[in-house]
Amino acid sequence: MKLVATLAAVAFAAPALAQDKPAAEPAPSWHGGKPPAMAESTLHPFAPHMTGRAAKDLPVNTLKVPAGFKVEAWVDGIPEARSLALGDNGTVFVSNRNAKNVYAVTDKGGKREVKTVLKGLDAPNGIVFNKGTLYVAERGRITRYDGIESKLDSPGEGKVVVDNLDPNRQAGHFWKYLAMGPDGKLYFNIGAPGNIVLPSYREASIMRVDPASGVLETVAIGVRNSVGMDFNPKTRTCGSPTTRATGWATTRRTTRCTACRARRCRTSATRSATRATRSTRSSARTAPAASSPSRRSAWARTSRRSA
Repeated sequence: MKLVATLAAVAFAAPALAQDKPAAEPAPSWHGGKPPAMAESTLHPFAPHMTGRAAKDLPVNTLKVPAGFKVEAWVDGIPEARSLALGDNGTVFVSNRNAKNVYAVTDKGGKREVKTVLKGLDAPNGIVFNKGTLYVAERGRITRYDGIESKLDSPGEGKVVVDNLDPNRQAGHFWKYLAMGPDGKLYFNIGAPGNIVLPSYREASIMRVDPASGVLETVAIGVRNSVGMDFNPKTRTCGSPTTRATGWATTRRTTRCTACRARRCRTSATRSATRATRSTRSSARTAPAASSPSRRSAWARTSRRSA
């Protein structure tokens, strides 16, 4: 009798246990859009280490490079290194994007030393050194530090070249890259505030400013998020690689701007392009706010699908 009762209890408990089995966890959000053919793929994203890693943790010995090339850790102790600029006396300046500092690397008797020269800046991503002056592009302004190599321990306050470049505190792509053009003007980007959004009249653009007068000009619009600029020494053509957002119509990632040679530009990085640029002058060396009605009417803009 006891045996029958035990068997009955086991038989009754088995379905209950099956019902209590936890449901499978839902797939992570980054699985969205994965094609069926990749359902079993082990590929997955990695969380970025935003401040960088110590030299001893870098697997440089696993990198493959062409014959005659060598990869090595050049200097350690610079968190979140982003952009580089070489001074006239051999000083290497290093910027931050998410952090707030600019560093200088100097050679002291064959030993490299790192010192923090600028602190507390607002995303000082872009840096350029030209004729003794270090230019720094922060989130909302560009400043200059004259004769900085002779006063690395105390460079003083920077002089503002142009200000109010991010009046809306845009959510994304606010970091700026900086380049000195062959015309002696500073070129920089203002990214789109998001991946697939309609930017304001000055966002998603490449701009330039005269460091002597503060005159600000638009070079190109329809450039989603430039990640640098350089110039062809023969044609004086500006080239700017861009990053691409998922779902955009084009797969081309390079924008070429003939801004130095002629004030016309054609972009192939996003759906919008411009055929003309307009310059604006500011006696206070300040870019006007994006909401200014008078400024909106002064800017010519043509939108079309890129070829």
